[in-house]
Amino acid sequence: ALPISGPVPSPRANHGAALDKLGRIVIFGGYQDGSYSNDVYIIDVNEGKWIKPFISGTAPLPRESFSFTRV
Repeated sequence: ALPISGPVPSPRANHGAALDKLGRIVIFGGYQDGSYSNDVYIIDVNEGKWIKPFISGTAPLPRESFSFTRV
């Protein structure tokens, strides 16, 4: 198994995930611990680390069972 460091997101279901232009996987939202989430995590498989980015501006509402696309 690949060793991964950094802040690991909590287990979740029905989240969205997309590959960004740098080859990292961006994970958003989902259902976790009995509620909906709007948090963002990035896993950089090349660097072997999880990233919890600082997000500015108005956050989207918490959600699950959706899709998003990188443009």
